[in-house]
Amino acid sequence: MKDQIQHLIEQTKGRYFRLEFQKKDGSLRVVNTKAKDLSSLRGGENKVEQAGYLVAFDRNKRQYVSFKPEAVKKIKCGSAVNFVV
Repeated sequence: MKDQIQHLIEQTKGRYFRLEFQKKDGSLRVVNTKAKDLSSLRGGENKVEQAGYLVAFDRNKRQYVSFKPEAVKKIKCGSAVNFVV
């Protein structure tokens, strides 16, 4: 599942896309992001990657969010919906 989600994100080719995933508390989170948004990167290390999380930058809230690939409900880029659970 993680490889499939990463592959879909790579297919966006640097364009912004909409990511919908279910948070731990059960609520739905919608994030507008792109694959390589490094504009707000300030250093540090990725401590959640080993736990199986992926990381995205929410351009509206200007912060990083981490999510489990299994929690992804929808990825939409442009007018095409690439993934729906």
